Amino acid sequence: MLGPAPTNPDPPGYTYGDEVSPGYVYLISEHMAGATQSPQTTPDQRKLAVQINSRLDEEKGLFEQAQHDAKQVLGAQALTLLDDLATQVQNAYSGQLDPSTGQSEGGALWMYGNLQHLAAFDVRQYTGQ
Repeated sequence: MLGPAPTNPDPPGYTYGDEVSPGYVYLISEHMAGATQSPQTTPDQRKLAVQINSRLDEEKGLFEQAQHDAKQVLGAQALTLLDDLATQVQNAYSGQLDPSTGQSEGGALWMYGNLQHLAAFDVRQYTGQ
């Protein structure tokens, strides 16, 4: 969505050679500018294109803030924290391996499987007293 601003003088969306393609928000903005300048565009279409371009600028700002936040989150300390988070969630789901038995113990999968045993019962012939 958010990439570099276009620097190629060619019409947007066509060829960029060895350049990285511009971000989607820039390409839409370029197309909206073309729509407002076209003599075939109706006044209602121009008005809508201007509104879309205005909202697109807001979206671009949100994407830039999200990109900035993501760069901060992906620092070395955050990666350690994310690794720990993934480990804890995996253990909560599938349990932890017991090194003495080689079996997984605990976790949501273990509980689910064992809860099924509580619902099972034996059916035996009635022998009377």
